[in-house]
Amino acid sequence: MTHLEFQKRYTYDPATDKLGEGGFGSVYKAYDNHRDRWVALKISKVQFEAVRLNKEVEMVSKLPSHPNIAYYEECYTFSSFDGEYDFAILQYYEEGNLSQLLKNNVLTTVQKTKVLVQLLDGIDFLHKNGVIHRDLKPQNVLMVKRDSEYIPKITDFGISKQLDINKSAVFSNSLAGAGTLSYASPEQLFDREIRKNTDLWSYGVIAFHAFTGQLPFNTGNHAPTSEAGRAELFRQVSSGQLPEITATIAQPWQTLIRACLITDTAMRIKNTQEAKDILEGMKVACPPPQQYQNDQTQIDSPSQLSLQPPSALQTNVPNVPNIEMIHVQGNNSIKSFNIGKYEVTQAQWQAVMGNNLSHFKGDNLPVENVSWNDAQEFIRNLNVQTGKNYRLPTSAEWEFAARGGNSSRGYEFSGSNSINDVAWYYDNSGNCTRPVGTKTPNELGIHDMSGNVWEWCQDAKGSNRVLRGGSWYFSARNCRVANRGSNIPDNRCNDNGLRLVLP
Repeated sequence: MTHLEFQKRYTYDPATDKLGEGGFGSVYKAYDNHRDRWVALKISKVQFEAVRLNKEVEMVSKLPSHPNIAYYEECYTFSSFDGEYDFAILQYYEEGNLSQLLKNNVLTTVQKTKVLVQLLDGIDFLHKNGVIHRDLKPQNVLMVKRDSEYIPKITDFGISKQLDINKSAVFSNSLAGAGTLSYASPEQLFDREIRKNTDLWSYGVIAFHAFTGQLPFNTGNHAPTSEAGRAELFRQVSSGQLPEITATIAQPWQTLIRACLITDTAMRIKNTQEAKDILEGMKVACPPPQQYQNDQTQIDSPSQLSLQPPSALQTNVPNVPNIEMIHVQGNNSIKSFNIGKYEVTQAQWQAVMGNNLSHFKGDNLPVENVSWNDAQEFIRNLNVQTGKNYRLPTSAEWEFAARGGNSSRGYEFSGSNSINDVAWYYDNSGNCTRPVGTKTPNELGIHDMSGNVWEWCQDAKGSNRVLRGGSWYFSARNCRVANRGSNIPDNRCNDNGLRLVLP
């Protein structure tokens, strides 16, 4: 088809028919005079061979059919006085994109959930077919309305990364900084290696926006295109701090969003299956708290405590919790110390602090949803009440105790090479915490050092604080004794708790 024939077939007014534009081209609503229908016409000037539109069309055309992918129909290249242009034809979507849908309509939680689940299906399809999108955002998700249901269609693969999924899980970021700032992952922003979970970061931002109407990271009072705006966005992303409104997002979406928006790619949710596991697993009802409190046949309870809160920093309080400790004999590198037989429970926390921040409720469940700073406040109050010198373990102390001290047998997990013997993790936890002491202890008699909740340590990792042990919604590999995590000191997550050390 010649350029003149193309212009006769597809007619549009550039001044009034523009649907949108991005860094690599513009999209117009055009009329197909051959088939008497509206189409979307994407026009992109050929500037970089690696990201030209005809290559995008070629890549998408090789994908099998999927209900959550927008496919091109044709692509033509025509020369003009100022260079070459690619013209691609795709279906016109009357509902526009997800950004427009959320702005112009009030969607129910059910409608949002269905859209986000289908969007995850589309990402899963791309990853299984060797494509990392790298520019997922609401503007690149076209929408179809079928009766009362909205169907998302992923589009705009201009900076997608094709990969051999049988060779590697890590890929160079050949287009560092590409993608939309507010939805780009930290590894894209800071020119680091990318993985498939780069798309899951973007998915987390989309889900956050869908449920709150806000972005988790922004440019503050600065213009989005300004250097000051970019610097502010980079600062927020680097901190890993999510805004307080995150806590208002209903489960299981809050858990999934937090798992997606972890700055460290090694700690972030790894793939779409893990995301689906969170969404499905959270539907499994946890046993009620009352069952945890009263079922003494299953729980070797650290203490039976009154929940009456003591006065702030008061000494000689009768309900000071008893923290059962295990002695760990040191060696040439580690001084001897005592460490909690169990993770700090909610009853123990309540007795000292007069509150319970935990998401999952139960006296003998480990306290969680507490930050490193919260843990320090708890320890200060406890020490005043008891006259002792409790603290968090160093990472070295934690690992030494988890491995069984001098009696270590070199187990992969704390006390066994079989994780199901010693840990609550996402395969067996039912997506909730479990009572302390219900799994087999390690050689020293210490429980739950693998799984249940991540445990804060005293050490810093840059501006973050170290976490050890894995948790109820992380995979087995994260529960290995050798594994390390980190989080910012004031961040609260419903799988972050603590264990105490007494020198």
